[in-house]
Amino acid sequence: GSKRRRSGASDGGAGGAQKKPPLTAEEIPELTRREWKKYEQEKARKILLTYGFGEWLKIQKQMLLEQKHFMHGVGDIRNLAFTFLLALKKTFESEKEEGAKKGEVKETNRIQHFINKKEEELAAEGAEDVSSLANEWPKIDKLGHSWLRKLRLLDGVRDAVLMFQGGEKTNKGQLDQLMETMADGSLPT
Repeated sequence: GSKRRRSGASDGGAGGAQKKPPLTAEEIPELTRREWKKYEQEKARKILLTYGFGEWLKIQKQMLLEQKHFMHGVGDIRNLAFTFLLALKKTFESEKEEGAKKGEVKETNRIQHFINKKEEELAAEGAEDVSSLANEWPKIDKLGHSWLRKLRLLDGVRDAVLMFQGGEKTNKGQLDQLMETMADGSLPT
């Protein structure tokens, strides 16, 4: 009997010739200004919560591993992270008075300082609010505070690593202060 070939079998026919291989990080322009699909945005948020701010290339490479036809550049990822930070800031500020009532003033001040610092740093890098290209952030009202704490913790770890890698004489007091700040508050989930 004659066997039928599965579609996509390498027979030189039109089926396989039209498919383009996925792009590599180097082939994607830094800024594409494409709209974010919901699943891409959610995946990018999860990966941001793994690596933290500033790790744009790592985030992009992880996205490319998990999504073959991912087409956003590192500038797009930075802009989405900035947009996420602004959404977290809005949520945080609406909850801030509640935290102060509970006596969480120290934690609230640290998170506010973190938000301001990151917003300033990202804006200095040229980050833009791309809310018009993004979707709503599901569960931000319930999980936004713990996401902020996790991002702040990742930022502290990154700062500590940079202090060690810097080769310069790290002020032990600086490092102790950083570690103390990171240890404060309960660990986010």
